[in-house]
Amino acid sequence: MSNMVICSMVVIASLFLFFGHVHAEQKKKVITREQCIECVMHHIDVAPKDGFVTLEEIDKAKREFLNALERGMSRWVEPNETILKHCDIDNDGKISREDMIRSNSTDPGCLKDRYKMEMFWERICERADKRERAAASSSAIPTRRP
Repeated sequence: MSNMVICSMVVIASLFLFFGHVHAEQKKKVITREQCIECVMHHIDVAPKDGFVTLEEIDKAKREFLNALERGMSRWVEPNETILKHCDIDNDGKISREDMIRSNSTDPGCLKDRYKMEMFWERICERADKRERAAASSSAIPTRRP
């Protein structure tokens, strides 16, 4: 096989992994834009928890919740600067809840596309929630004292 064919196969396989489909036996949860906005404010606005999401917080969330392939694809598909451009309506360099709500009337908008919302929910929110539940259950386990 030529290098071109192999490269094409790798790209297609990478895209399939990144945009993976939900297995037939899994039920797809209907995600709303409001749920995605709540997720952003809860899981991405973390340092400091000030009601604004910065480029640094977006980058930290990607490093924390995406695997290497997903991070690489996200740099190509939706770079941090593009996210800021689409979501920061008042152009102050940070994204607020109000920015995300107001961006619904702009094009392309912030978390406006159903596919992007679902990918965001699966890649960030579900993983963050799972980690949060695991941390809560591990801290609920009583420790033995001698």
